[in-house]
Amino acid sequence: MKRLLLFIILFAGLVASAQDTTTQVAVADTAIAKTLPPEPPKPEKPAEPAGHTGHAGMWIFLGGLLVVAGGMMYLHGHNSKKILGLREEIEALKETMTKNNDMVSKSMKSLQTQVETLSKKQEEIRIPVQEKEEKPQPLTLYLSRADANGVFSHAAKQFEPGNSFFELHTTTGSTEGTFSVIENPNVHQLALMMPTSNITNACQGPGIHTSGGKTRIVTDAPGTATLRAGKWNVTTKAQIHYEA
Repeated sequence: MKRLLLFIILFAGLVASAQDTTTQVAVADTAIAKTLPPEPPKPEKPAEPAGHTGHAGMWIFLGGLLVVAGGMMYLHGHNSKKILGLREEIEALKETMTKNNDMVSKSMKSLQTQVETLSKKQEEIRIPVQEKEEKPQPLTLYLSRADANGVFSHAAKQFEPGNSFFELHTTTGSTEGTFSVIENPNVHQLALMMPTSNITNACQGPGIHTSGGKTRIVTDAPGTATLRAGKWNVTTKAQIHYEA
């Protein structure tokens, strides 16, 4: 409405300016006519009805106002439709965003629940594993002869005839253990055939280098061994003696 009033005021000003210009032109024509010689008389024209010119100007003025007002109303209506359309689009976007936010929130809650469930299961699995690690299990290994440096060349979880001479007792995950000569007649017979290479690098005792007439090896005190670089090494030799 403010724009409509502004246009009406501007249009009225233009009309008033045009009327002033017409009056000034008429006055100038009259002054010029006085300086010229008189013209012969012309037949008189019937006089126009009074007020005819004024009414014509008024109708032109009103017509212009109607045109301006119609244009403003058209523009106002057109803009109103655009604004209404934009508002509807904004509301639709708000509704869509709300739905999306709800879906995201539900998905986040579901994921959080799944993570919590998996964490509980992981803890349940981890606890038995820790308990097993805290309780080492007994372990028996069968060792071959030791070399001059006191290193057992081979260790096995099962007895190997002809290769196993000592029995090592330790626990799972440990690097220390105790060993003794295996209680087996066949082992004793084989070991006593060459006591220097089969026994003396891991054991000590009276007459250990002389085994003639002896058939049995008795362990008086087990020796100790340490696991280094994947090999069991003699820490202290076992105390033994021979019997016939």
